[in-house]
Amino acid sequence: MAKRAGDTSKSFPYEKYEIDAIEGWLDEQARQGLRLTLVQGRRCWFEKPETPAMTRYRIDVRGKHTDEQERLDTYAQLGWQFVAAIDSRMSVYRADRPDAVEINTDEEALQEMLGRYYRWELFSALFYLAMGLFFVHAFWRWSAKAGGFFTAALGPLGRDIPIGLLFVLYSLFCCVFHLVTLRRARVRTQTERGYHSPALAKRRLVVVWGISLALIVFYLCILLGNYIFLGVREGVPLPDARYPVPALEELAPEYAGTKTTLLESGYLFSRGCSVSEAVSAGQYPEDSPALPLYQVRLYDAKWAFLAQGAAREHVAGRNAQVVTVPGWSGAWYYETAGDGRTWQHLVLLEGNRVLLADYSGAGELTDHLALFGQ
Repeated sequence: MAKRAGDTSKSFPYEKYEIDAIEGWLDEQARQGLRLTLVQGRRCWFEKPETPAMTRYRIDVRGKHTDEQERLDTYAQLGWQFVAAIDSRMSVYRADRPDAVEINTDEEALQEMLGRYYRWELFSALFYLAMGLFFVHAFWRWSAKAGGFFTAALGPLGRDIPIGLLFVLYSLFCCVFHLVTLRRARVRTQTERGYHSPALAKRRLVVVWGISLALIVFYLCILLGNYIFLGVREGVPLPDARYPVPALEELAPEYAGTKTTLLESGYLFSRGCSVSEAVSAGQYPEDSPALPLYQVRLYDAKWAFLAQGAAREHVAGRNAQVVTVPGWSGAWYYETAGDGRTWQHLVLLEGNRVLLADYSGAGELTDHLALFGQ
């Protein structure tokens, strides 16, 4: 039967496998004077007859090879009228006669249908769990490339931490929800004709959709806030900068004339600056073994433990030696080899401020530690 103007529509407050609950809900609608006419997906359409009759509703699950016409004829003789199909295997019947014989769903067909929903709930739970674990793994790899979790948090990747955490929490929430739904479906006796208050189902839907919408809104606020209000970068000539970062020509006079520009930036968990400088081919001496590279990252973290964690990540396992730099309570120096060159590294820590310097060029970084003083 097609829907008509004036019909009332309501959504199923239960999952399709909660057969006894749906039947009780349809019976309740009948007591309120609503007569089911059509089911489309999760939407039910009702009409309001002038003379409401006391009716009962039952959901029938048929097997794969059931003769549909024979089943309709048999149920009609028992006093049950076909109303609508919920899906290809589930149908709703209505009995207007009080003496209509109770119908019972084929147990084998019922368990087959329930098994299909069980597998779908389990697949959904595993899917959301895999999504959460994948993001944790991906973020761990990204942070490792940046130098570690704390170092990544202080830089541009820190903007994505709340978004990633929100995504992981949402994935875990969905995973737990589907597992709980699966457990409830398994422990319930589906063939009992019990009645379950729609108020409980409505509260469950409110909780699920409320949490989902709240997480989505929070996600959008963080996403827009990160890329609109944070990460503003501004090039500042080094002599005019407010951060204690020496220029490349101060470390190696043979590269005099190299212009150094400092980029000031604001991230979610820090403010600071960065200097990344490579001397062009016409600016380095002919006897220099390779182009010098010079990079400095200085962060004013919002909390001291972030700066301390970043310093520990860069010093751990490096055989670093403790050095003295004016204005810094912690200072370490170590060397690494890579890309056919020797890299010199300096890690400085003072309160919530951390400086990470990487240099590959002529001269020893340890001979110019005073230039990094603050």
